[in-house]
Amino acid sequence: MRQPHVLFVDDEPALVTLTGRGLARLGYRVTGCTNPIQAFATFSAQPEDFDVVITDLSMPSLSGFALARRLYALRPDIPVVVMSGYVSAADRAEADLCGIREIILKPITMDKLDDALRRLFNDSVAIDPV
Repeated sequence: MRQPHVLFVDDEPALVTLTGRGLARLGYRVTGCTNPIQAFATFSAQPEDFDVVITDLSMPSLSGFALARRLYALRPDIPVVVMSGYVSAADRAEADLCGIREIILKPITMDKLDDALRRLFNDSVAIDPV
């Protein structure tokens, strides 16, 4: 059974490590990046290798929305989930314009992430918890 591959992007290294471990326990394969430019380079090298991208909204050098636009330019069908501690009405409108599939409010939990991922995959991807 194939593990869905998540690209997880946040500028907080501890969050990337802890969330990566949690998602792996839930049965996902995770590539974590603490820099959105690095994340884009990682995705660009093998865009078909990823099933979903989860990214923080506010990061230095490139926002989650800007990263999503770049990802969609390479692969328009990639689901992108944005996380943020605060989401304004303008952010929600921009998310809709960008094609963001889900917004998750921080603090994130494994339950929130797992629920969002299962909605995105619509139970079409079999996930084997570790």
